[in-house]
Amino acid sequence: MVRIDGESKVKRSCGTALVGFGMLLCSTASVAQADSTQADSVQGIPQVVITSPADGYRNHAQLVQELRRLEQAYPGLVASAEVVRSPGGRAVQAVRVAAGAAVETRAALLVVANAWGPHLIGSEIAIGAIEHLASSYGQDPVVTQLLDDHAVYVVPRANPDAAEVLFAGNLYERVRNDAPVDDDQDQTEDEDGPEDLDGNGMITMLRVTDAAGDWVADSTEPDLVRKADRLGGERGGYTLHVEGVDSDRDGVLNDDPLGGVDINANFSYGYEYFKQGAGLHPLSSPEARAIAQLFIDQPNIAAVYVLGPQDNLMKPWSHSAATGIGGNAQGTSAGGPLTSVLSEDEDYFRVVSERFATTTGMTGDPPSKKMGGDVLSFSYYHMGRWAFGSRGWWIPDLGEAGDDDAAHDRNAIQWVKANVPGGFVDWSVVQHPDYPDAQVEVGGLRPYVTINPPAELIDSVVSAHSQFVVELGSMLPKVSFGATQVESLGDRVFRITTNVHNDGYLPTVAAIGARVRWPRRIRLEVRAAGPQSVLSGQAVELVGPIAGSGGSIERSWVVVGAPGSTVTIRASSPVAGAATVTVTLQ
Repeated sequence: MVRIDGESKVKRSCGTALVGFGMLLCSTASVAQADSTQADSVQGIPQVVITSPADGYRNHAQLVQELRRLEQAYPGLVASAEVVRSPGGRAVQAVRVAAGAAVETRAALLVVANAWGPHLIGSEIAIGAIEHLASSYGQDPVVTQLLDDHAVYVVPRANPDAAEVLFAGNLYERVRNDAPVDDDQDQTEDEDGPEDLDGNGMITMLRVTDAAGDWVADSTEPDLVRKADRLGGERGGYTLHVEGVDSDRDGVLNDDPLGGVDINANFSYGYEYFKQGAGLHPLSSPEARAIAQLFIDQPNIAAVYVLGPQDNLMKPWSHSAATGIGGNAQGTSAGGPLTSVLSEDEDYFRVVSERFATTTGMTGDPPSKKMGGDVLSFSYYHMGRWAFGSRGWWIPDLGEAGDDDAAHDRNAIQWVKANVPGGFVDWSVVQHPDYPDAQVEVGGLRPYVTINPPAELIDSVVSAHSQFVVELGSMLPKVSFGATQVESLGDRVFRITTNVHNDGYLPTVAAIGARVRWPRRIRLEVRAAGPQSVLSGQAVELVGPIAGSGGSIERSWVVVGAPGSTVTIRASSPVAGAATVTVTLQ
């Protein structure tokens, strides 16, 4: 690692270079100094009789300082780097936790958090996992084994620009980075965003009386505005908007808000062209490109754990036999992209889901955003890695919300009202310049309240997920050699037979990995010193996936060499580690 500690500024290359841990250009020491001008205090919310939703969460400067502290506290285990700068000038950090040398030759787990801007709990889990791993090394045998055999990479905050909105100004759930974009194509950027009409310091919702509207007050929970069931004969009574006015007078409210790209919508799998906030093209944002580049710079990434809005741990992904375009097979040029996991991978998603529930103790049915441009699906479908995602925390099911389409929202309001004082803003009438003849009310759930747990719950959530990071990391593939035999076939001729094992739980490559050919197969090589030569068998062979839990393959070679000389056999893959065995010809 190239250190530039003591410099007062970050070198220019740190702002643009996409680097892996083999070519680190910046340390957190310089980053902390460079980011010292970023806001690091929480501004008050005028109306509150409640604690701020920022309580317990770190802003950008605090996160950078914490990473620096961890690196200094655990110098042999924790290394960090700036992989890119956001459009707002904030460092996107990557952290490596591992023990010993030759770390880049070991299978690694990548944890990605907070690509979805409002998801601050993801960052707290990521930071907590780093500290848990480092502090438990040498104390907990499972963690010690994990860090001796593997590596854990962590991107604790992939979208720092959007996350920072929680800590300053009017409170609202922003998903975009700070890149200016002309969303409504009127030659002016970012001129029509939300406004705080009731002066309470937060952006909630507007409901406008409208007989032709699509929304209706729920009969069970009147504070909930839900879609009208027109098929069931229900008439709408409201239109619904984010709190604000039509600042640019183009007839549409809030159609050009601050910010440019939603990082969790900017990846290539399922990317939605022309969707506002998705970016000009896949990987157009520096933050998304930097994460994609990590897969290139760190080919030892074998599995990914994504903390964000997509979940496949409480509801594991399953295989579907559905055909693609024109009835052709999915995953082909004629049939279009895959939309479900390959059948060979399905059972592993189910088992990891079961282990997640057992390890974390989490239950329920968390809402999961559909895939499309997100980190989780990109990691599996395009990069070919095992990929698991969790929301981190979700509102518990009170068991009283029903089972219709509005059940999640109804349950959320009921839980928030019972557990978070001030978490629901009562609907109140405001005078709105764009609706002079209609009744307009402002209210709804406080920003962030359904996404991030209250401060008193953070520690338990972080602890549960830190344990799962250990569990998942311990499941990574790891090659080793079984019994190796040498048989004399005559004068200077010997047969060598060995078994290559996978001591991890997961196969050395997922079925999707073998298909997309990003993760590398195992290179099996016979190295004969001196005059020895290989008569039969492949001196170098690329071996396909090896099943986990002790799965193995057998290989045999006939070699010519002097009795007493040695032959070395090496098996290696970035996503499965490396092992060698040396045999004596006798």
